[in-house]
Amino acid sequence: NGNTVATAQDYLASSAADVVCIQEARLAACNTPAAERAARRLKWTLSLQPAAITEAGSTSAGVGIAARAHIGMSMIPHLPWFANLDSRLQVRHVAGVCRGGVYVLSSYFWCSTGLGERNLALLESIAFLIRRLRGPWILAGDWNVNPQTLQQSGWLRLVGGRIRSAGVATCKNNELDYFVVAERINHAILAVARITDTGSGPHAAVRMWIRGQLRKDLVRVVAMPPKAGALQPLGCHNLHTTLGW
Repeated sequence: NGNTVATAQDYLASSAADVVCIQEARLAACNTPAAERAARRLKWTLSLQPAAITEAGSTSAGVGIAARAHIGMSMIPHLPWFANLDSRLQVRHVAGVCRGGVYVLSSYFWCSTGLGERNLALLESIAFLIRRLRGPWILAGDWNVNPQTLQQSGWLRLVGGRIRSAGVATCKNNELDYFVVAERINHAILAVARITDTGSGPHAAVRMWIRGQLRKDLVRVVAMPPKAGALQPLGCHNLHTTLGW
């Protein structure tokens, strides 16, 4: 969570990560194509969920997912969607980590409400969506509640997920930024750590390292033709003897 799309773009320019989840991009729908084109110049594929327009004419929330251009990322057809997920959740399929790829979700929950009505409704909608994904998934978010509160809610049992966090404060004195991963890939998570040199605040970035399975890539190469020696012209064929003309 860098609070603006500009800090997210700066992070993409300097990060060595393969996938980046962004919260609070605060970018209106009319401006998202330009930001996605700028990411392509940095060798990233970026997909932004536009921010909501407030009554004061400003922007709020907005999330996104970026993957290295050589890895690839795609939309998910026929995915159920709810109005309360707009500007709060982005979902994409990333062709990496394991065979068949992994679903990546980036979420931003309502601030200063804890597990109130709006955040509980958001959790319910995300659970409905996750249970229709056919494969492993990773959800990164600014949850605006600490891991203990989310654990006690019972939501993890509903989605079959496991919290993976840095175990330290990520926003002032609270740990609000962390991951939830599918149980089936929890064993592949190596470590989670807080990164404090991103140049943005008050949130610190959180990095997760995964023991991915390498894929076999087939590359088509144009081979140079072999050298051929010079030959004298054969001239005209004997039409009467070879073809019977």
